[in-house]
Amino acid sequence: MKFINPSIKAPALILSILILSPLFAQQKHTLQQQLNGTWYNSNSKRYLRFDVSSNSSDQVVISDWTGHSAKDRDKSIDVYRAYVKENKLIMYAEKEQHRCPYCEITLQDKKLLYECNSGLNFTDNFLNREAGTSREVFKKLK
Repeated sequence: MKFINPSIKAPALILSILILSPLFAQQKHTLQQQLNGTWYNSNSKRYLRFDVSSNSSDQVVISDWTGHSAKDRDKSIDVYRAYVKENKLIMYAEKEQHRCPYCEITLQDKKLLYECNSGLNFTDNFLNREAGTSREVFKKLK
């Protein structure tokens, strides 16, 4: 077994971080650009609007409402925050105040896939497909 000289390991790690950090930042920026705007699911008549914060490279604000038009948005709208992680948006489970399941939002073939843990699963912070998940597909409005 070969051992790496510790004096070489630290500079190599720092160099790797310096090289890869812009690549990860670029992935987050690209994902946020693709998500930015309003998306619609015709089955549930549900709208999602993604507002990319210029203050944070790893957070996105999501506005969520149902109805037939933007007028319905003013009547009943939910707003929450998602975090960019590994080229997808993550919304962590919340069991204390709002009681919401863990969800992931990904892009695939110009469609937005919104998948959440089903039922009363407010504890798992991963998609627990064995326990069941719900999935919606959205198309971007122009």
